[in-house]
Amino acid sequence: MSKTENQNDNDNPFIPTQNVNLFQHFKKGRSITRLEALDLFGVINLPGRIFDLKEQGLLIQDKWVTLKNKKRVKCYWTVSDL
Repeated sequence: MSKTENQNDNDNPFIPTQNVNLFQHFKKGRSITRLEALDLFGVINLPGRIFDLKEQGLLIQDKWVTLKNKKRVKCYWTVSDL
């Protein structure tokens, strides 16, 4: 389904669940990349979900990491005690 000009991420009923899943993941002290978020939770727009969590007050840091195959990916983790 393509997005129309009136649709946005807020129209997706799975976003609250995705945010909860990511929060629980961070609560366990784990970090996450886009590919991990897709594999674990079906999250396609990880930066959007990170934005949502930051808006809710979660302190999240990120950095670029280089994988063994020389690809660079962004890794996210929380810095607050949950």
